Formats: sequence, structure tokens, C-alpha cells
Amino acid sequence: VVVPASGHLQFRLSSGTTTGWNIYTSDCNTFTTLFCKNGNGFFNLHNPALAGTTLYVRVYRWNQQSAVQFDFCVWEPSTVDHDFCANAL
Repeated sequence: VVVPASGHLQFRLSSGTTTGWNIYTSDCNTFTTLFCKNGNGFFNLHNPALAGTTLYVRVYRWNQQSAVQFDFCVWEPSTVDHDFCANAL
């Protein structure tokens, strides 16, 4: 997924089984973990410095070689700058 100009994205995983998921940045040579989570849930990205950056998502099942079914959504939420510590009101 490419980070929009706002730098705001929400990632959400829903699964019926035990899963893990990671979000990475990459320079095409090495992946750097941006976020790591075990199980269902969400992650809010609020980093305008990452605008235009391609992020990579990995979803996997713990200690299993079989496939796992899951729903994964990524979207740009409507947010205002004063919702964050640097610009809090």
C-alpha cells in the first residue's frame, strides 16, 4: 500500500484463527518492521514523513503450514491535525 499525502492510514485485520501480521518499509534490499501484532486488531499510522512510501503487509498463521482465511482492510481515515500530540488542542 502507498501512504497518502496526509500520512494517515488505518490497517485492520479480522480473522477466525490465530494470526500475526507485520507492516514493513523497504528500500528493495531490506525490510524494516514498522508495526507487528499478534491476533486481530488495528494499527493507525500518522506519519506525514512516510507520504508516498510503499508499505508491505505480511499476514501469517502461527505454527501452521496451512492457509488461513482473513479480512484485511486499509484506508485513509478522516483525521484532523489537532488529534495528534504535536498539534493537540
